[in-house]
Formats: sequence, structure tokens, C-alpha cells
Amino acid sequence: LRAGAALGLGVVLAAAACAPPATTAKTPITRNFSAAIEAQVDHDTAAAKCVSTKAWDKPGLISLRDLMLATYGTNVGGLTVYYGIGRPCDGTRSEHHEGRALDWGMDYRNATMGANGQAVLGWLFATDRFGNKQAVARRLGLMYVIWNHQIYGSWSDYRADPYTCGTDPTTCHVNHMHFSFDWAGARAQTSFFTGRVAAGM
Repeated sequence: LRAGAALGLGVVLAAAACAPPATTAKTPITRNFSAAIEAQVDHDTAAAKCVSTKAWDKPGLISLRDLMLATYGTNVGGLTVYYGIGRPCDGTRSEHHEGRALDWGMDYRNATMGANGQAVLGWLFATDRFGNKQAVARRLGLMYVIWNHQIYGSWSDYRADPYTCGTDPTTCHVNHMHFSFDWAGARAQTSFFTGRVAAGM
């Protein structure tokens, strides 16, 4: 779901759910980066009308999916880690229809999955050794993350804001974590993938 559309769905939660407790769960291993980094990630809104019948998974999303599965496995505590990227058009606006959104099946209600998800949020939004805030998220070209009734958007420096969704665990992204990329990140053109900041970024 696109952030703007998502914020218009359902009933606004009275209060944001509490984040999982701090965890010592492992985090993904990446290349060593230089101090150069992308500026704030642009909000590349999904097209208002999806026209294709097949959204081809973009390479940046495939790389993040493979990294998550390599780090945390495909089965956690007996639960299969579901993931999906591109989806056929269905009349709604979504980065999934453009192959630049990933659903990673970390269920907040499961203790191990909750710890894994919290570790990933910490990894994405940490300040790096050069003082770059939200360093991994910016290097990925990550527009926003949705998980457990909360949305973390580049437009608010990835602050945890209440997510409008009702009570369904799928709609509210309780049973999975959603990642949406800008086009540069989706195409794997950012420093996370190439090791260098592309001109104009």
C-alpha cells in the first residue's frame, strides 16, 4: 500500500502499538560504506492507475528479500516466512503493482519474529559511523516501512507514526513487514547496491 492511500484506510488507531522490546537479534551483513550517502529518499508515488497485468520484481527488492531470508531463514519457529514483491493490477494504487514493494513475513505476535523485526528496524534507522542518520534506509532508497500498526516514512525521518488500518492483522501489517522503495532503490542504483552515490542523488 502507498503511504498516502494507507493513511486514508479504515479507522485511525487511538494509540500506536508499543514497539517490541530491545533485542540482541542479529542484523544483516552488508558491504563497508564510505561517508558519501544519499539525501532524503524521495516519495515516488505509485501510479494512480496500474495498467500492466504483471509487475516484474525489481532487482533492489529481490536483493533485500534474499538478504532477509539469508539472515533470518525461511522458517522461523515452525512458521514459514512468506514474502511477496510484485502483484498484478487490481484497481488500487500500490508499489507492489510496480514491483517495488516487499512483504516480509515477520509476525509481530511471535516472540522470535518480533525480535527479528525490531532488529531490522534498528539496522535500517541507525546512525552510521560517519554520523549519517537512518543510514541503511537512505542507502537502500527506502520510502517507508509499515509494521504492527505503525508507519516509518522518509518524509518524517522514519519516525514511528500510527498507521490507519482497523484491526485486521494483514491490513495492519501485524503478520508481516512492508517495505516500499523509490525507483532508484528499486532498480538497485543506490549506494547500498553499488557502493557509491549516483550523480544527482
